[in-house]
Parts: sequence; structure tokens; C-alpha cells
Amino acid sequence: MKKYFTYFLHPVLFILVFLIHAGNLSAQEKSKILVHSSDTIVIDSLPMVSTTVKVFADGELLKAGTDFVFVKDYRAILLQKGKHVDTLRILYYTLPEWLLKTRKHRDANITSTGGVPITGVESGNTSIQTEETVVTDGTLLRGLSFGNAQDIVLNSSLNLRMHGKVGKDIEIEGAVTDQEYPFQPEGTTTTLQDFDRIYIALHMPHLNVLLGDYLFQSSASARFMKYSKKNRGLQLYGTDSLGKSAVKWEIAAALARGRFSRNEINGTEGLQGPYRLSGSRGEQFVIVVSGTEVVYLDGQKMERGLQSDYVIDYNAGEITFTPKHIITAYSRIVVEFQYSDRFYTRSVTGANATIQHKNATWFAAIYSEQDSKSQPIQQDLELTDSSTGLTAREILRNAGDDPTLALFPGGRKLQAFNGNEPNYILKDTGGIDFYEYVEAADTHKVFYRVTFSYVGVGKGTYSVTATTANGKVYKYVGYISGVPAGDYEPLTRIQAPNRLTMAEGGLAWKLTKNTTVNSNLAFSNNDRNLFSAIGDADNSGMAANISITDKRKLFKKDTAGKWYIQSKLQAEQTSKYFTSIERYRDVEFGREWNRSLYNPENGLDPKNSGYLIAGVEIGKKDKFSWTNSAGMNKTGNLDARNFKTGIYFRQKSFYIQPSVQISEAEVSGIHNHFEKIYSDLGWKLKKSNLVFSVQDEKSKFTNTLGQELQQNYAFQSAGMQLNKSWKKWNLNIQAQERKNKNIRNFQLEDASVARNGSIEFYGKSGKSTNFKVSGNFRQMVLLDTFFKNLYSTENHIAGRLEYGFAKVLNAMHGNFYYQTISGREQQRQFTYFEVPAGQGFYTWVDFNGNGQKEVNEFQETPFKDQAKYIRLLVPTGTYIKSQGTEFNGNILIQPEFKKMKKKPGKFTNRVTWNYTGKSTDSSWFQRLVPFVQQANTKSLLSFNSYFRELFEYETNDGKWMMQFNLQQRGSKLYFTNGFDFKNTLSKQVFSRLNLQNKMQIRLGFENKSSAYSSEFVPLNNFSYTMKSLEPVITIQPGTRFRLGLNGRWSDYKNDTMHIAQLYEGGIQANKSLGKSGMLEMKLTILDARYLQKKGTTLAYDILQGFSSGKNYRGTIDLRFQISKNIQMSLSYEGRKTADVKLIHVGRAEARYLF
Repeated sequence: MKKYFTYFLHPVLFILVFLIHAGNLSAQEKSKILVHSSDTIVIDSLPMVSTTVKVFADGELLKAGTDFVFVKDYRAILLQKGKHVDTLRILYYTLPEWLLKTRKHRDANITSTGGVPITGVESGNTSIQTEETVVTDGTLLRGLSFGNAQDIVLNSSLNLRMHGKVGKDIEIEGAVTDQEYPFQPEGTTTTLQDFDRIYIALHMPHLNVLLGDYLFQSSASARFMKYSKKNRGLQLYGTDSLGKSAVKWEIAAALARGRFSRNEINGTEGLQGPYRLSGSRGEQFVIVVSGTEVVYLDGQKMERGLQSDYVIDYNAGEITFTPKHIITAYSRIVVEFQYSDRFYTRSVTGANATIQHKNATWFAAIYSEQDSKSQPIQQDLELTDSSTGLTAREILRNAGDDPTLALFPGGRKLQAFNGNEPNYILKDTGGIDFYEYVEAADTHKVFYRVTFSYVGVGKGTYSVTATTANGKVYKYVGYISGVPAGDYEPLTRIQAPNRLTMAEGGLAWKLTKNTTVNSNLAFSNNDRNLFSAIGDADNSGMAANISITDKRKLFKKDTAGKWYIQSKLQAEQTSKYFTSIERYRDVEFGREWNRSLYNPENGLDPKNSGYLIAGVEIGKKDKFSWTNSAGMNKTGNLDARNFKTGIYFRQKSFYIQPSVQISEAEVSGIHNHFEKIYSDLGWKLKKSNLVFSVQDEKSKFTNTLGQELQQNYAFQSAGMQLNKSWKKWNLNIQAQERKNKNIRNFQLEDASVARNGSIEFYGKSGKSTNFKVSGNFRQMVLLDTFFKNLYSTENHIAGRLEYGFAKVLNAMHGNFYYQTISGREQQRQFTYFEVPAGQGFYTWVDFNGNGQKEVNEFQETPFKDQAKYIRLLVPTGTYIKSQGTEFNGNILIQPEFKKMKKKPGKFTNRVTWNYTGKSTDSSWFQRLVPFVQQANTKSLLSFNSYFRELFEYETNDGKWMMQFNLQQRGSKLYFTNGFDFKNTLSKQVFSRLNLQNKMQIRLGFENKSSAYSSEFVPLNNFSYTMKSLEPVITIQPGTRFRLGLNGRWSDYKNDTMHIAQLYEGGIQANKSLGKSGMLEMKLTILDARYLQKKGTTLAYDILQGFSSGKNYRGTIDLRFQISKNIQMSLSYEGRKTADVKLIHVGRAEARYLF
């Protein structure tokens, strides 16, 4: 114990001492300009200080974590997918080189007095020398912001990363942060960067200690106790020996970051996504914990990534499949994941141990996951229902395990009208009380905040309606012919705290060289409501599993062991109320015994479940195998038998692989007979493969009268696959036809035929050109109009094109990417939330003066003291099927003129084009190339586009430079209230002249057009053109002082009127305070002559928060370095507009560099 106490004490003392003496660190400032040639860009041989890194792409500042991430121990950056740039300018600090070296106060072999070497007794295991090498990177920031137009705001952040050795055989690694708003990575890559992971870990020879975020996974020896949890807490694990036995153990105690959910989704014909995920408690909109999802398509596990099988939006809880797999009406999609569940503080504890001794391995584990009923988070259990007098806690106590009884009225009386959220009044019409939304107080006196819950289509009396309110608004729709006409009710579902515990033990025993026995026994206790004892009789259950596997030579005289026989017998039994933590059987286990088109596992009645499977395989290595298996399954009211047989035979390059499966099942008086015949016939050659496949599948359900039921189906399919490779190129071709039969008048009849075709061609041409194209085409043809509710004649296309090239004529680099899929677009709705000043991006401007915050009144602001709101997307669940297209292209032209003696100068031309759009146009061309459509076309549901061309010429001596910049941004969003469209086109000419290194003259001209239109609020529509001229003169007599004078004239017009003229003049002075500081002062005077109606979106877009008339803005920024690791900044901003008093804003910030 003393030994491990020392292990813990040593690193703690090290961190304290390191923080005390950290002032001796010296970060080194550097700057680089790099041409973007690959996603991973190595910047320096020393680790960079991440918080000091500034990356500019074509003049635009990139955001760490969003546009790029750090890799290779902070020596390089990785540009995120979809971020296409040409030239990068990077400013950064690196850690000093000496910090990475081993440091010793003195030679460990020399005494402090006599200088005599200490030799001691020679022994290979008695060395007491230790080397401490820890690399740290990060910042500690404390900030204060105050002013006469805002409250005092305190900013604090800590970001620290470390790794290295702190003693003999003790390694430390960790990441510590106190960021309030951690974010999740985008689910578009195969591997994820955990930006928000917080942890400290110590690694020792037999003990590992981790405090913070970690992945808690079940033991490989477990049968029933399967789980994979992202937790935040303490984890201890290690290995040791116990006599001649090897011991592996783990202990964990943590707060759970999410709750497990399994979604079984039936595919929609031709729809790649997005498919929305839901929670285990029926939550319609969930936030998925990043990296926890496991996705299966038709029983096959999928891989995340744009280049792979699917992408996922963790914050929206939506999954979309790439063109690699065409989703059909028969696709079986299973998604298992953790999602954020914040009703209670939820904890997880567990321990497991494995002991291996000779031919036996013992395993034991315990696990508990529970809500803390005394720590509710998103619900108040002390609220009282005025109609019954019961509190929410008492309602839960009376509800037992039935969630339909745990309902609470959704209305809460407000003290007064609240302009920050939708307000309702209670009305009585014809004896029916209902809530009605009101935009203003008017003559009403009593107002309510109402929470609505989704109850299902045709089961509620309210529906969502379109308004400008900052939040969803619901309208009472009542009943039609006695049937509810809506899908929401003013109710709150009270979630009960629950607890699931499990214990499992197991033994794996190698009886002989050929025979192994595995057995597992598990107990579970699932209390669905910790407040109530009602229904606790069904909490406990148990399960047992045993399997025997034997593999041996088929013939004793076969010395090479090529022929073998392998047999397996497995039996499993679960009791009536056994509950597993997560799925532990095969993903399509239920479908194997009750063969419908979809997975019926969730619908099985949780009665006693038991099955027995026996199988045998005879084969010759790589040449022949014959497998047979038979099983029986008794689960609740399901009684099923299953038989499979299959052969694999190979002769040189030829092989054949036929298989047959037959099953019989009885479910509540319904009989199911299933047959499947499948065969592959192929040739495997050196550089090519050719495979032909046929399949005949039929599932027949009959009732006690012998009548065939609607779930009957049958299909026959035939297909081929060709793979061909050359030296640098590869070709893959697939084709398939499938004829489907469905029930009509108690008989299976031809219903539809589907044809699929796909091609993939990729490779390299030379050393610098990459090309890849892939496409899928699917045609569905309806054969009988009787089945028009199931099928329709339709075509679907999905494809992807990638092309990259470099050093064409020693002057041109570029890459292109195009993808199109059949997807759908969700109606959007935004809501705005207030945050401390400076931490938001939007300000509220009450355009109509009604005091009610409306979504069309929030504007982006350039002033931090006004940035008090953030915008969040509110999912609506309403989708429209569409074709989604994405295009990204980049070209860099930079001739080198290597063969010319006198070079004419430096020419650079960069072109960037990014586009994403979704269209429902009837023309295939318009759907596949939506950017040719007009923005106001109704079939164009949404798009986001960005185009930029930057041409630059600079003389060889750098004295004169000229730029032409063409830039276009456009977007169209599909809201519940209609469409919103924005477009900006800017043409800029810029010139710079340097005179004797002491004066610089810059002149810029811009011609800009901007337009905005809203279907729901047409009064906010505007369009204008702007012309501006901006001269700048900078004088720098030395290296410590710079003075700049600038002016700007802008004129705004549209087709019918003159809108505004703006005159702006400013002065800027920069003074270097030696090596440790910089003083910057700016003063700007703006004379805004706005000629149209004030208090509109047009006025705010042009004036950017200023007023018509004289406006003044001055800033003072002082940045200095107190010591080598401590930076300080003080700033003041004064702002005076024509109709607002002088606004003062002061900021102070201290930054410590680790």
C-alpha cells in the first residue's frame, strides 16, 4: 500500500512544483507560410502551444477544433474534411527545446559534499535513478469585462495537456479543461477527435489509474453482461500474478454520459437519409454521445466516414448513408447508441476480474447503473397538480412501472407576460378548456407557460403552427368526427428514476487439446421506478449459457492436418424477467427464428427464453467445407426450429458456395414456414474476380384456418460482381435484379421488380493525379397496381467523384469533389437563448416595438457587449424527400517561370467553390446539378454556396502589389414559416505601394450587391448595391512605431431609391513597448446619412449597429508580457452613436502559458 501511495503522491507533488516554477518556461514565437498539399500539414519539429496558434487560409482565420485539429503531438495540424484552402499562413509559439530534454540538478552518482562517485552494490534491479520528462501544453486564462451598458462578466478557462514520465516506471498523460460549452466532433470521419475529453491517467507496471472521461467496456469473457459506456469518473485496472495464475482486473465508478438505446429502422426506397434516432423512453429528439454508435445494415456492421458507409450528426441525432450502399424498402437498419439523458444524475459502477490458471479461465463481474432519485435535473418533482393535489413525486409513487400513469399537466401560471418566450392564455369554448398563444399582453391578465408532449399522429388535440415567436408555438385543433386532429397534448411526462444491476460469472475450460467448454451464469435486477414498490415482483431474473466446442483432425493419418471436423453445441436459458444491459445476441437473432422482412426482436414478449443449437463442420483447408446446424428456440409464445446447410468447394481459381436454410415457427397460433436457397459461383484470378449469385427466399405465414397472411413475402434475385485491377487502376462492377412477391387474395403475386447497378473506378495517373468515380443506379418498377401503397415506379441515383492533381505545367494544383444522394430536407426552426455578454453572436433589435422577442429580430452584431444571444436549431421532424448534392473545388495557379532569367513577378490565382443543395425538381439534370437553378425556384429546397476567385500580382521586389477578389455567398433555408434566402456578391480591387520601407499606400475599391428575402416576413426583404472607395496611408519611421490614416466612402442604392451614404475616417497608432508589449489605439468617425425608414433589417444590415448621423468609436489595446509565461491585456472601447449615450466597455485578461 505504501508503494502505491508513493506512486500517487509523486505525480501530485510534481504538478504542484511544476506550476510554481513554470515561470521559467520560454515559448518561442514563429511564423510560416505553407502551400496546402495534403490534409495533414507538419508545421514544426517542436510541439506548438495550441492556444497561441493562428491559422489563416487565404486571409481567413480558421477555428481550432472546427476547421482543423492538432495531431502528431501538436507538431502538425489536420484540416477537417470539406475545408479546402490553397495557402496557409501560420503564427504560433513552440515550447522551448530544452523542455523536452532530460533535466538533472546534478549527476545522481555524485554526493553533495565530497564529489565522490557513489557506486554502491552492483545489481541489475537496484537502480534508484529516475528520469522525469513531462511535456505540457496549454493556457490558464482569467478575464473581466465591464461597462455602462452591460453587467460585469467574468471569463475563465483552463486548457492543459500533458504526457511523459514522472518517476521510474510511472507515466502520466492527461487533458484538463474547464470550458463550459464542450462540443462534439462531426461524425463524418472514421476516427474521432475527443475535443472535450477531460482526464488524468497514471500508468504503472501493474496498475493504471484514470480520473476523468473514459470508455468502460465489458470483459471479453462475458456472455450476458455486454456494454460499452462513455463515463466520467474513476477507473482502476491492471494485471498481476497469483501464484501460477495470471490475474486481470478492473474497477470503475463514474457518472454516465448517456443512456443506451437501440433503434430498428425500416429503410425507405431510395432514401439515403437522414434517418432520425429516438431515445429508449420515446424521446423524439436526442443528442447522441459521440463515438458510441454502432450501425448495422442488413445484419452487416457499417463504418463511419464520408469515404465509408455512413455519416452521423450527433447533435441532431440523424444518420445518413453514403452512396456506397443504396437504401431500399427492404433495408434493415439497426443503430445502437448512447444519448444524453439529463432527467437525473446517473451513475455507473462496475468491477470484473479474470483468472487464468493452466487450462481454465474464471471470470466474475458486477455492474450497476442507476439514477439518483434525490438529484433530479430537468424536472421538478415538488410541483403540485392543482387538480389532484399530488406532487410529481407522489404521482410517480402511484404509477409503479407504468409510464402512461406518470403524466403531469403542462401548463404553469406566470406572474406576468414574459416577452422572452411564447405566452398562452386559457380559454373556455363550449365547455372545452384549451390554451391559446398570444403575441402581446393586451387586456389579458393571466398567462401560462405550457409544455407540450408528442403523443402520436391522430392522438392529440394540438399541432405546431408557424409564427415569429422565439420558440415553438402550438395551436388547438380539437377533434374531427370525434377523432383527435393533432399530435401534441399539454402534458409533461415525468420520468421515473431506475436502476439496473447485474452479476455474472463464467468458466472457460479446455478439457482436452481439442475440446473447450464455456459456461456463464448471470443475475439481473431492473427496478424501473425507484420511488414505487408497485410492480417490483418482475424486477429480478437470471440467465445461463453453456457451449461445447470440439475441433480435431478428421483422419488420424493426415499428418498435415488439412482435413478437420469441428462441432459445437450451445444451450441458453433466460428467465421470465431477465434484463440485459445492452444487446448480447447477434444483431438479427430474432429474425433468424421468425422470418419477416424486418427485425421483430423488440416485439418479442419477455417470457422465458431458451434455445439449443448444434452444428458440425467438415472441411479441408482452403479447399472444401460442409457445414450443418440445427436449433430450436422457445421464447414466450414463440416456438421455432431452424436448419441450415452449406457447402464451399474450390478448385484452383473456381469456387462454388451453395446454402439452404429452412425454419418453422409458431407464434400465438400463427405458423411461419421459411425457405432460403442461396449460391455463389465465382472465379478468383490473380488480378480479377468474377462472381455470380442467385437467391430464392420465401416466408409464409398462415393462421389456424390455413389462410395466408399479409406479412407473407417472397423474392428471387440474381446478380453478378466483377473486380478487375491493373497496375495503377481498379474497376468494380455490380448488377442485380430482384423480383418481389406480396400477398393478394391469400396468394403471393408478383408485385415489383428492382434493378440495381453500380460501378467504381479509381487509381493514379503519375505521381500527382488521383481519380475516383463511383455510381449507383436503382430502378423500381411496379408490376401490379394492387400494390401501389407498397411500391411505386421510381428511379434513384447516387454517385461520387473525386479528382486531385498537382504540378500541372509546374503551375497548377487542384482538387474536386462531387457527391449526390437521394435524401430529404428537414424543415428548420431556430430559437435564441440569452448568454453572458460577449459569449454570444447575436443581439436583439425590437423592430416592431412590441416588446416580444421574435426570431426575425435577432441580428449578428460586431460589438461584444451586445452579443448576448446564441442560436440553436430546433428539430421539427418534418421532412421532404429530395436529391442532395455537394460539390467542392479548388484550383491554385502559381507559375514559377523557372526557365526565364528575368522573372516578370509573382502571379497567383486561387479559385474556391463550395456548394451543397437539395432539390425536388422533376428534371434529373436539375436535381443532379441544382446550382444551375434560380434561388427562388420552389423545387430548390435549400442550398449553401461559396465562390471565391483571388488574382494577385506582386513585383519581384515586393514594392507594388495588386489584387482582384471576386466573392459570392448564398444560402436558402427551408423553415416552418417558409423559405429564407440570402445572397451577397462582392467585387474588390486592391492595390498596395511600399515607399522606402517607411510608407505604405493602399487603395481599395468594392462593388457589392446584397439581397435578403423571407416568405413569412416580407417586410424584412431588401436588396441593394454598394460602391465604396477606401484609401489607407501607413507611416512607419522605425521598428517601434506605426501610424495609419484611413478613409472610406460608401454609397448604397437599389433599383428604386437612394438608400444611404457613409463617410468614415480613422486613425490608428501602434507603439511597440520593447520585447514585452504593444500599444494599439484606434479612433473612427462615421458620418452615416441613412435616407430610408430606420429600425428595419435593411438599416441594421447597412449601419451594423450604428445610427444615422455622427458616430464615434475608439479603442485602446495594451498587451504586454509580465514574465516569460504570463501575458496580460487591457482594452477599452468607447462607442457613441447619434441617438445613444456614450457606451464604455473595459476588458482585462491574464493568460498563463504552460
